[in-house]
Amino acid sequence: EERDPPNRCRRRSRHRRAWEPGTMDPQQLCNVLMHTFSPDATQRAQAEAAIKTLPSIPGAPAALLQVVGAADQVQKEVRLAAAISFKNITKKHWAPPHTVDLVQETEKPALRELVFQVMLVESDSPIRKMLAEAVNQIARTDYPAQWPQLLPEVLSHVHSGEPLRIHNSLLALRQVTKRLEYKRGDDRAPLEMIVNTALPIMLQLMKQLLESNNNTLEAAMIMKMALKILWSCTQFSLPTSTVA
Repeated sequence: EERDPPNRCRRRSRHRRAWEPGTMDPQQLCNVLMHTFSPDATQRAQAEAAIKTLPSIPGAPAALLQVVGAADQVQKEVRLAAAISFKNITKKHWAPPHTVDLVQETEKPALRELVFQVMLVESDSPIRKMLAEAVNQIARTDYPAQWPQLLPEVLSHVHSGEPLRIHNSLLALRQVTKRLEYKRGDDRAPLEMIVNTALPIMLQLMKQLLESNNNTLEAAMIMKMALKILWSCTQFSLPTSTVA
């Protein structure tokens, strides 16, 4: 079954070329993503082929995230396509053992920061899920050595008082704990750092929500996410700090 293409990506996008080889900016990328919905098989195939070249183009992964974050300008279907494409890049082109068209090391710090910032304010569940999976893939190789600022950033937003930011920051932390929950011995040190630093803050947050009789869906989602993090941190063994 063919999908109807979105009416536009941004204003004027219907009148621009879908792809200009060797260049990349969010507007061009938006047009390429829009053409993946085209009922024209040739246009659709060309757009899908162009998407496969994105990992080798400097600036393309960042442009994908900029498209995802442009909720007031870009249709949801196109933003979701961009989120899926970025997630696939983190899965197949972020780090060894994959060796083809790896993301440049010089681009990674900005991408780590950008994916967290975009995810932080994303309210659409399917898009947020793709961004969370991207965080999971990046954390597999980069946390904590190359991404030490993630935990402090998460905790800063837990105190923000904004339900969406609180939930989404905890969702990012959940992706990290999922990557660490099966570690043993000294490899569990990053997980113990999360336990010692983050869990007291999350327990205080849940206490406040319970004592305030906050029965909103947002509060329930925040508490559910906090409990998932607690589960990942303790399901196989208690941290040495709690045992002592």
